[in-house]
Order: sequence, then structure tokens, then C-alpha cells
Amino acid sequence: MLKVGDTFLMPPKSGAIEHLWIILTAPDAKGEAVCVNVTSDDADHTTELSKGEHQFIKHSSVIRYRNTRSLNLQIV
Repeated sequence: MLKVGDTFLMPPKSGAIEHLWIILTAPDAKGEAVCVNVTSDDADHTTELSKGEHQFIKHSSVIRYRNTRSLNLQIV
């Protein structure tokens, strides 16, 4: 099972381009954990990531906190 700090690819909404997601919390009893996605298109620069910090990150990016979700890691 996925754990805190692991990453996976998933579109932020149906039909969108896949984004990198990061797991922030341990899964609860239902298998749900808080996750955030990485994007290059956001005004929030609270957490900036540079090219190469993860193999998927090819240019300056940020965490899109306003898109934080609780996701069931058993089906991701």
C-alpha cells in the first residue's frame, strides 16, 4: 500500500492531464489519506519545487493546496 511521501499520477479532474500527487498523511481505517497535487499553473507559491526534485518535475512547479483531497489509496 502507498504511504506518506509516496507519489502517483492522476488527473485532478476527469478528462484532465495527469498530475503528480503526494501523499501527506497516513491512510485511515478506510484507506483514505490527504493528498496534494503538483502543478506549474498556480498563484500559490507557498511550496515551490524545482526541476529535478522528482523525476516527474521538468520545470518550476508548486503544490496546489486548494486542490487538496482525501483519496482512497486502495484504488489509486
